[in-house]
Amino acid sequence: IGELEKIPEIFFVTSSMNGILTLMFYYESTKDLEIVIEKIGMLEPVSRIGTSIPRSHSIADELPSQLDWKIIHSLNHNARKKNHKIAEELGVSTKTIKRRIDRLLKLGLVSFTIDVDLSKAKEHMIYLLIVDIDAGVRKEAIRGMIRERFDEKIWSTEGPIQPSVVFFMHAETLSEIGRYVEEVKGISGVRDAHAALFTSHFRFTGMLDDRIKSEANM
Repeated sequence: IGELEKIPEIFFVTSSMNGILTLMFYYESTKDLEIVIEKIGMLEPVSRIGTSIPRSHSIADELPSQLDWKIIHSLNHNARKKNHKIAEELGVSTKTIKRRIDRLLKLGLVSFTIDVDLSKAKEHMIYLLIVDIDAGVRKEAIRGMIRERFDEKIWSTEGPIQPSVVFFMHAETLSEIGRYVEEVKGISGVRDAHAALFTSHFRFTGMLDDRIKSEANM
């Protein structure tokens, strides 16, 4: 994980038992993607890499203005900041700040959410459910069936990761995890399934922070 932190494109790492790490990273082109994967693969302990590429990207009709970037910079790591405080910092009206934030939200360029670390919840166990798919079976179909059966137990999904579908799940006991794994194995098109207990996660925001600061000219 210390070595992964040195790769600036990586912004999120989860660690699980069984030696599994799940990474999220930025890239701007296929070449950039290849370079990042190559950097990861060159790390001595890495034995296998699976990748998941988003099938589509939502492109905003408009790009952020420099004022928008300044607002984003002001809110970065401090999303509870009041509009009038941002207005005082940037020398504009509170109405302008509200209007610009509403626009950024409408365009999907920013979002506000609650960040919950379920790994610290005393009554929950977090684990990765890794589902191997038979050749020729649509991974989206398998993912849909699992989501339908276990939706209330899914924290988030990171699949499809070739040749598997991966879910972050939560449970209250080890026996519950075992029961879910066996049930998933019984789904038509699933070759195998196993669980890896989630141990920790890490966020590396340096690259994004630098980009925001640069665009805001701060």
